Amino acid sequence: MTRLPTWHATSLLIRLHPRSFVTFSLLYVVGFAATIVPGLLLQRIYDQLTRARPEMHVIWMLLALMAGVGIARTITDVVRTFSEEAFRCHGWSRLRGNVATNALLRPGAEDLGVTPGDAINRLESDVMELADWPSWLPYIVAQGVAAVAAFVVMLTVDVPLALLSVLPSLVAVVFVSKARSAMLRYAQRSREAVSAVTGFLGEALDGITAVKALTAEQNVVRHLMSLNRVRAQAEVRQSVLMAILEWANANVADLALGGLLLLASRGLRAGSFTIGDFALFAAYLPIIVQLPATLGGFLADYETQTISIERLLELQPNAPPGSLIAPLVRPWTDAPHRHSPAVARSDTLDVLTAVDLTYHYDSTASLWTGIDGVDLTIHRGELVVITGRVGSGKTTLLRVLLGLLAAQRGHLFWNGKEVEAPSSYLRPPRIAYVPQVPRLFSTTLRDNILLGHPAGNAALAHAVRRSVLDADLARLPKGLETLVGPRGMRLSGGQVQRAAAARALVRTPDLLVLDDISSALDVETEARLWERVSAPSGATCLVVSTRPYLLERADRILVMEAGQLEAVGNVRSLLATSPTFREIWARTTALQAPETTRRADG
Repeated sequence: MTRLPTWHATSLLIRLHPRSFVTFSLLYVVGFAATIVPGLLLQRIYDQLTRARPEMHVIWMLLALMAGVGIARTITDVVRTFSEEAFRCHGWSRLRGNVATNALLRPGAEDLGVTPGDAINRLESDVMELADWPSWLPYIVAQGVAAVAAFVVMLTVDVPLALLSVLPSLVAVVFVSKARSAMLRYAQRSREAVSAVTGFLGEALDGITAVKALTAEQNVVRHLMSLNRVRAQAEVRQSVLMAILEWANANVADLALGGLLLLASRGLRAGSFTIGDFALFAAYLPIIVQLPATLGGFLADYETQTISIERLLELQPNAPPGSLIAPLVRPWTDAPHRHSPAVARSDTLDVLTAVDLTYHYDSTASLWTGIDGVDLTIHRGELVVITGRVGSGKTTLLRVLLGLLAAQRGHLFWNGKEVEAPSSYLRPPRIAYVPQVPRLFSTTLRDNILLGHPAGNAALAHAVRRSVLDADLARLPKGLETLVGPRGMRLSGGQVQRAAAARALVRTPDLLVLDDISSALDVETEARLWERVSAPSGATCLVVSTRPYLLERADRILVMEAGQLEAVGNVRSLLATSPTFREIWARTTALQAPETTRRADG
C-alpha cells in the first residue's frame, strides 16, 4: 500500500472547498488579533482609575470599545464556525464517498480486509480526524501571531518582566515535546482497541442465530468483555495523559500569573510598573502560555493523521492513495445500466469464450487454492453446468469469469472481441449473476428485486413468475410490499434464493449466471424453476450445481477438480469417462432419492 503523506492529504482537503478554508482562516486571524485589543483597553482603563482625577468619559469610551470588540468577536466566531463546519462537511462527505466508491470499484468478490463494524468505525472516527485536521493550520498560525504580538507589547512595557513571564511556557514546550511519542502510541492503541470491539460486536450481532443455536451467549459476552477491558485500558491511558497535559497547561498559566505578582510587586511600589501594566500582562499571559499546549496538540495531531490515513487506505488497498480525497471517475456510469438497459444488436451474446483463466488465492489468507488454466465456451441458448467437489474451484471460476476476482492470467472474449475490463463490461443487460449466498436488504421485497431498476409492473410480475416466487407472494402479508427484514431473515432460504433469481431475471440479461441457487429448494420447486428460467427462446445459462435434475438438462457439463477443468461432456459420456463425475452423481442421486420417495408416498 503506497502511503499518502499528511501534507499532501491536507492540500487535497483544502482544495475541496478553498473558499470556506480562506474565509475561516482569515476570521481566525481576525478573532485572535481581537484578543490583543482588550489588554490594551484594560491597561488604559486601570491607569485612568488609579489617577487622582480619572476622566470618566474616557473610561466609558474605553468600556464601549471593549463591548464593541466583544460583539465583533462574537459575530466573527459565528461566521467562522459556519464556514469551518461547511469545510469539514465537504471533507467528511468526500472521504466517505471516495472510500465507498473505491470499494465498489474493487473486484466484487475480494475481501474488504476488515470487519464491517471496524470499517464503519473507521469511516466515523478516522474520517472526522482527517477532515478536521486542516482547521488546525489557521488556528495555530492565528494563535501564534496573537502570542507574538502580545509578547512584543509586553516587551515595550517591561523587557525583563516579559522575558521572565514566558519562562514557564518554555517548560511547557519541553514537557509537551517529551509526551508526543506517548500520545501517538496511546492514540494508535486506542483506535485499534475500539476497532476490535466494534468489529467483533458487528460479527456477533450478524451471527446471533448461530450464537443462540449453539448456546454460546456467555462465551460471546466473555470475549466482548475482554476486548472492552483492553479498550478501556487503552482509552484510560490516553485520557490520563491528556488530562496531565491539560493540568500542566493550566498550572503553567497559574505559575506564570503567580510569578508575575511576585516580580511586579517591586515595580508597583516604585511606580515604574502600573496597575494598568499589570492588567495588560494578566490579560496577555494566558494567550502566550496557551500557545505551547496548542502547539503540542498540533504536533501530536499531525502524527496521528498518519494513523487515520493508513486505516482509511486499508479500506481501498488497490486504489491510488490520492483517490482517497481527489475527485473520482465512476466508470459504471458509462456502462449499460438501469436507465439504458438495451445494447446494440451486434453486442448481444452469440458466444462467450474464456482462455487460460487463472487465479490463485494467497495461501496464507485462504483455505482455497483457486483455478488454473481453465478454458470454456458458451454459445447463445445453451445451458452449461459447472460441477465438482467442494473446494474444486466452481465459484472461483464464476467470479473470475465475471471480473469479481481479477484474473491473474487468461483472456475473455465476447463475440470474439476481447473484454479488457470484465467487472465493468459484464453487467446487465449483458450478464446477471446470482451468488451462492444471495444478500437481501432490510426493505420491501419489491425494492430488493428491483434495486432501482425501472422495470414496469408487467416485467416485474414476469420475473417473479419465472423465479417461482408468485405462489409465495399470496402468502406474504403485503405481497411485494412486505418488509423482508435484515438480509431477508423473514423469508425462508428458498424464498431468498428465488428473490435473488427474480432480481437477475427482471434485468433480462443475455447470459444468466447462477451459483447453486436451488440448494434450498425441494425437487418440485427446483423443476418448476428451471423450466421457467429456460422457457424463453434463446435463454442462455451458466450454472454451478450438483443437482441431478439440472445435470440431465444441461447441454454441456464442465467437471472441476482441484482448480482445473477435468472433463467436459453430458451425463452419459461423463459417467463413462470421469471418476469425479461418477462420484458426484452417485452421491447426489442417493441423497435425492429419499426425498423423491417421500413425496411420491405423500
